[in-house]
Amino acid sequence: MRIESVRLSNIKSFSTAEIAFKSGVNFIKGANGTGKTTLIEAVGFALFNVTSTGFAGGIHSYLLREGEREGEVCVRFSANGSSYEVLRTV
Repeated sequence: MRIESVRLSNIKSFSTAEIAFKSGVNFIKGANGTGKTTLIEAVGFALFNVTSTGFAGGIHSYLLREGEREGEVCVRFSANGSSYEVLRTV
C-alpha cells in the first residue's frame, strides 16, 4: 500500500490542506505545533478509525479545529495496482 495524498478540512491546526506524497520514503518535518502528529493521527483515523484516544467508538471530536462543528479527512492510496479513497468525517 502507498499513500498518495491526505486532504484535511477543519482538523486541528488545518483549516484546509492537501499533502501529496511521492513514491519511496517521505520525510515530514516542521516546528512544534505545525501539524506533524495531526497528519499521522488523521491517517490512522481515516483508514482504521483509530486515534490517540482509542479505537472505534471513541470520541474523535478532539480532532476538530477549534470553533468548528465538523471536519473531514480524505486519504488516497494505491494497493495491488488499484487506487482507493477513504473519506471520514468528524
